[in-house]
Amino acid sequence: MKMSETPMKTSEPELDPETTAANLLCEKYVKYPSGHWKGPAVATVPADMADAVSYAMGFFGSLVDTRKVLPSGMVELSSRGYWAHGF
Repeated sequence: MKMSETPMKTSEPELDPETTAANLLCEKYVKYPSGHWKGPAVATVPADMADAVSYAMGFFGSLVDTRKVLPSGMVELSSRGYWAHGF
């Protein structure tokens, strides 16, 4: 390599804030019973987080099909999954 050349950057590309936020919410709350992120997805979240987690799930193609308030006040979000929604 010549001194004037810069080496290729090998680190991961930086994610935009929306993608980063969606990733963090999904990692924290969303479970994939089939073991694959494109399969069915469920999340049980505090009521004040339900809209944000629902948006994060949809951001990755797991559009929320049902939203149920549990007796505890928590909200259960469920999706048939990425594949089921035709992505």
